[in-house]
Parts: sequence; C-alpha cells; structure tokens
Amino acid sequence: MKKIFPAAMAALLLLLSACQSPADPAETPTPDVPQPSPSVEALPSPEPSAAPLPSGGTLDFPDFLDQFTFLQADALVTGGDGLQYITYWLTPEDVASLREAIQMDSWWEATDIPPMGLEASYALYDEEYHSLTVNEWDEEKCLILAKDYNDGYLYFAPVSVLDAFEDYLSGLNFLPDFVRYFEFDQINVNRTPAEDGDHYTDYDVYLLDDAGQLSLLAALEPDTWTLARDSNELAVSWYAALELLDLGEDRIVIADWGEEKCLVSCFFSGSGPVVRYWAHASVLKNTRDLVDGLTSIGTIDYTAKRYYDLFWNDPGFDMLVTAGAGASGSISDDQIAAYALTVLGYEGLIDCEVGVPGSQLDEIARKHFGRPLGSYDTAWSKVLPSGNVTAAGWDANFGLHAVLTGTPDIDGYGNISATFRLYTLGDDLWFDNKLDPSRLNHPREYLLAGRDSGYPAPQKLEVTFRIETEEVDGVQKEYLVYDAVRVGE
Repeated sequence: MKKIFPAAMAALLLLLSACQSPADPAETPTPDVPQPSPSVEALPSPEPSAAPLPSGGTLDFPDFLDQFTFLQADALVTGGDGLQYITYWLTPEDVASLREAIQMDSWWEATDIPPMGLEASYALYDEEYHSLTVNEWDEEKCLILAKDYNDGYLYFAPVSVLDAFEDYLSGLNFLPDFVRYFEFDQINVNRTPAEDGDHYTDYDVYLLDDAGQLSLLAALEPDTWTLARDSNELAVSWYAALELLDLGEDRIVIADWGEEKCLVSCFFSGSGPVVRYWAHASVLKNTRDLVDGLTSIGTIDYTAKRYYDLFWNDPGFDMLVTAGAGASGSISDDQIAAYALTVLGYEGLIDCEVGVPGSQLDEIARKHFGRPLGSYDTAWSKVLPSGNVTAAGWDANFGLHAVLTGTPDIDGYGNISATFRLYTLGDDLWFDNKLDPSRLNHPREYLLAGRDSGYPAPQKLEVTFRIETEEVDGVQKEYLVYDAVRVGE
C-alpha cells in the first residue's frame, strides 16, 4: 500500500546571529531543513510603523534565491493536532508563476531584527535543501528568511506578498497521496441519531471490491475539490454523513453542507493534519447513490467500536490477557511485567540483550495498574547480571480482538466493568486459505457486526478498568488503567 505522509514543520526559531554570521569555510555544509520542535514563545512583535514602507529596489540576491528553483511548498493548515503543514509539489510552471506572484522586486533588506520566535506560514524548499519561509510581521509587511545551509538572509516585503503566496497556493489542487493512489474499500454510513441529536449511535458498513473502488473514485471526483481554508462556516458543528476508509486507516469524511456543496475532510492515519475541501453537493449524492446499490455486511454500535479500538490500540493488552489471566481476575506480576516489556518493545525503547532498569517497568506499572512490580523475576521477565530487566524469551503477536457484549457498568468514579467475546486471530489464518481476503482484511467490521462465521471460537473476557487521558505533544490521548482481567470459556 502506498502511504506517503505530508511533511510536517513546527515553529521556526529565527536567530539574528544565525542569519548574519558567515559560515566557517572549513565546515562542511549540512542541510538545514526545519524539524518538528516545541512551539517557541515569541517576543512581542514590533508595533506597526507609521512611516511609509521603503520602495523595493534591485537587491543582490544569493544565487539559490535568484535562480528560484524551489519545487516543494509547505503551507500551514489548522484543524489537525497542533501545528500541521501540508506539502505541495510544484512544477516548473508553478515555480515561475509563484515567483511572479511574490514580487521579489518589492523586497528590501531587513535589519535590526531581534532574536525571536516566529511561526512560518509558508515555506519553500529546493533539491539542494535551501529554504525560504514567509512570516507575518505586522499589518504592513512580512518577514522573509532565505537560508543557504548555514547562511541566512532576511528581507521585508509588503504584506501583499504573503497574501499573494497564500492565494497562489490555494489555487493549486493539493491532494493527499492516499487520495491520488486510491485504495478505499470501506464505506461507513451513519444510521441512528441519538435522542439528543448530538451524535449517531451506530452505522452500516459496506465493503467494496476493485470495481467498486473505481466507481467510488468516480463518484468522489477529487479533481474538483477546492481547499477549505479557515472560515466562519467551519466553526459551526457538523456531522458526518458517511466515512470512507482504506486498510491503513486513512479516512475521508463527507458532511452535508446544504444544496450546493458538501465538506470533505481527509484524515491521515499518522500524525498529519486534517485537510478539508469544499465539493459540489453532487459528490455526496453520487456517493449515496453508489451505497444504495451495495449490501451492508451489518450494523456496528459506536460504543462497541470504541472499546474494541481502545484495547486494540493498547500495545500491552495482548500480553496482559495471555500472560496468565484467569478466573480470579487479579492481575499478577507476570502479567504486569509482560505488559510493560511489550509496551517498551512497541515504542522501541528496549534492547533485549541489554534490558532496561526496573524503574522503567515500574513507571508503566504505576500508570496502567496503580502499583509497581513486586518482583522483576517473573515467568515473563528476568534480571540480567547488570541489574537490568529483560524478557524471558517470548514474542508478543497474538491478535486479540475484544467485542463488547451487553451494556458496560460504569460507577460514579469512572470504573468500567464490561464483558467481551475475545477472538484470537493468529498468523495461521493468513496462511491456511480458509477465510476469504475480505474477512482477513476487515476482522473488526465482521466481528463487531456479529459476522464471526469462519473465525476461531471466542472466549469470555471480563475487564474492570477506567479510561484516563494525558497530554502528548500538545494533544490529549486516552490510555487504560486496569483493575481486573478474567478469561474463561
């Protein structure tokens, strides 16, 4: 599956010394491509000057800027998780038109710029890692930073240059690669509104074969979409009419927006931005017409899906259940050690030959179980001569799928007690040719819809837990705290 995520760029720290000090000729130049970093608190921007702006003159631009061969443009998009950028790949014709739009003959040299943080609205890059960023400065002008490895060049330009930059890019038809290399084979259609009308309680699932995917792409007409920039319209509440997914969990969500248009939102499966488009109302109508000719595999309850996804996205869940969960429900050191080591392995934080300090396991144990390990020597972990702890020779890859049965019991403290059907879908299912590819690729949909024919018989799983949140890179993320886990027939 082709999956290319857009380049992400966070706040740029503009240091006067970095822009004005010449590079040491003995140093080997290294590409200076902005990397994601924490947001930088900026000094107050200077007050707009009442004096007239300098008239642009003929500047002696550095060669890379004078030649202007930038082929990549990053533009800030809001609506995702934090600061996010989408990337446009420019043609030579785009480059020529963009240079004309930003009127380089109106720029003048910027001097006496204090060290400060700025959030770049737009950035350009060429194949030699030169960069050019355009930043809002005040109501009259923008600040432009051109970088050639270790050398930086600062220019002011009328604010109209920033406007022209934005207008030009907004006219380009950016599409995520997951739309261009279309592999969406699932359509979810919201079905039953909740009593308060604030959300839906369930949805129908439709799966597409190759021909169906081509028909869906034709119905969507992505080449007719136009980017939906920030506007007052998007500040109001809206609800998805239907949702499209590919196997990589990229999503396209379509919302009704009246008689003339609909809102199309593209969600990257990774940490990329949410990119929104306006499309003609016929896009939603044609997609609905396509769905009318399909047969749903079943209806899925949003609550069941929520719990399924919580356990599925917890990398330690499989080992918690596998490492000795029994009828008593109490969670042993064996289970906690296996859980913690699996989480560390998933996050790439452990070398099994070297191990990790026991304190790292205790940190995970306190977070997810409310207590440290009583012993580091368990059936699933061992202490090395160095004192570090490592796994006692096992590999976590069990494919456990938890499907809610009945109604969860939630007490006044947020503790949830719920019963699930627990399916173990091991690697052997992908090799014995007993299940058709649709069931192999979409076990969540089939199992949540009650279509478990052909899958191994489930066990009964009872879990008492609560859902907590934490801030990760400025985004609130959910995680599970376990109190009891019981497994039976």
